[in-house]
Amino acid sequence: FFANLFKYIMGKIEKLAVLKFSSNVIEKCLERANEQYRKVFIKEILFGDPASVMKNSYGNYVFQKSLALAKGMDKFKIVDIIFRNFPTIHDQKIKMKWVKLLKKNVKQEDVLEAEEEQEQMNLDIDQTINYSHKFKLINDEISRYDAPASKNRGKGNKKMGAKESSYVNSQAQM
Repeated sequence: FFANLFKYIMGKIEKLAVLKFSSNVIEKCLERANEQYRKVFIKEILFGDPASVMKNSYGNYVFQKSLALAKGMDKFKIVDIIFRNFPTIHDQKIKMKWVKLLKKNVKQEDVLEAEEEQEQMNLDIDQTINYSHKFKLINDEISRYDAPASKNRGKGNKKMGAKESSYVNSQAQM
């Protein structure tokens, strides 16, 4: 059944992800797909215009589901997109929502999966990514927002801009 459905929506996943009713279908497909189909779904979102999906009122649920279900290197690609777009999110509640989602969905096991996936690709050393370091940077960024309110008193609730983000700056250097 799923293979037939997949044939019809392949190439249209990004468009369907941002529409009210079809976004629910895409979420369910992500949940119920086997690993092979799920990876293709996520890749289609990543290689389209992922920022527009992330910022769309319906697409953001698909993007959240992608973050929760992605594995290996794809999970870190999603995290990169989230952090690259943080400076454009002006609503602190929405930023905090993404911080909570990152905290919940990016774990040490993801580092091991990404490193294993990268190792299987037999990349040259200059093409590899240090996912342990990336994981530390992610946690550093999360802790900037996750600090108790008392720590932030007097400093103002800093909005993260591109210059302030150690994660975004480090990604530009990689």
